[in-house]
Amino acid sequence: MKVLKKMGLEEMRRKSLRHFVKELQNRDDYEIRNISLDCDSCGKEGSVTEIQYKISGDSVWKAAMSMLSECQSCRDQRELAKVMEDDLTHMKEERSSRLMDEYFLIPESLRNAGFKTYREANDVTGFAKRAAMNFTKHFTPGQANNLVFIGSPGTGKSHLCASIARTIKNRELSVGFLTTGTLLTKIKSTWKDGSSKTEEQILRDIRTLDLLILDDIGSESGGQSNSWNKKTLFEIVNAREGRPTVYTTNYTETDLAQIVGERVVSRLYTNSEFIQMFCEDYRKTLQI
Repeated sequence: MKVLKKMGLEEMRRKSLRHFVKELQNRDDYEIRNISLDCDSCGKEGSVTEIQYKISGDSVWKAAMSMLSECQSCRDQRELAKVMEDDLTHMKEERSSRLMDEYFLIPESLRNAGFKTYREANDVTGFAKRAAMNFTKHFTPGQANNLVFIGSPGTGKSHLCASIARTIKNRELSVGFLTTGTLLTKIKSTWKDGSSKTEEQILRDIRTLDLLILDDIGSESGGQSNSWNKKTLFEIVNAREGRPTVYTTNYTETDLAQIVGERVVSRLYTNSEFIQMFCEDYRKTLQI
């Protein structure tokens, strides 16, 4: 009985191979065997089994089909690594979505702002637009290239920043766009009892963003010096060190240094291109 069972199993294996190996279809003159191979990944001896066949008259044994070249342990580890990678990707996507919800705060008036809708009123605004487009074209996450738009109110600084933000966001990158006043208010809100966030978490979020656009720096103090604002702005700017950031301000460099502090302005100079936009209100010039 045991012999019959063994023969029956052998015949089943032979017939099964004919379904997978084209060369064996419609013929019975072949042998099959199992051989033990070493794992290609860890090198463990005899840990992989391969089914081979040899047609009558041939001297060469051939692999019956494309067999696994790894042992079970290596396959399990590879599968676990894939699951962990998928989980990490999912976590990154969730984090990116959360960051956008909390920090991508473009005003309604700029929701449709783009480079095409930014009209050049003069050479100053024309140069600023080209600088913004060049920054966007060559934008690389993690590359410390910054822009600082500095100039009169109403010259389109925020419009250009919104254009940059929307373009980079469309590349599936995380972008923050908010005024310094809004960001400082977010940080102050962590002081409340029961706050779901700490100041450290907000700074970590700010550091994580692929691009941060901090609009209207200096206006948060109403043009007055404020020690807490200075300290916190320095922490924000410092957190962005080594990561691309765009700043705008209505103040001259001298006035800005008095309002936000020399340390902040000194950090702004690091890896930054300053775009001077002191000119007439372009909305009045274009009668927008």
